[in-house]
Amino acid sequence: MKRLKLKGRIVEKFGSVSAFAERYGTTQQTVNNVLRGDITPKGLTRYGWLAALDIPEGEAYIFFTEGLENQTEG
Repeated sequence: MKRLKLKGRIVEKFGSVSAFAERYGTTQQTVNNVLRGDITPKGLTRYGWLAALDIPEGEAYIFFTEGLENQTEG
């Protein structure tokens, strides 16, 4: 499941979801919304997450689901 892989990477790199949210400059609620699949980061936000989590752009599909209806820049 992609969301579990994403959460695992967040915890691996930052220790917790809240630490990632704080260091990345977003809210823990936004990160949790992404992890639940309610929203997905797109555009520059997605590139920022990839960079912060040391995920090569070519491997984004492993961590992020494309094509969700509810997308946000958050």
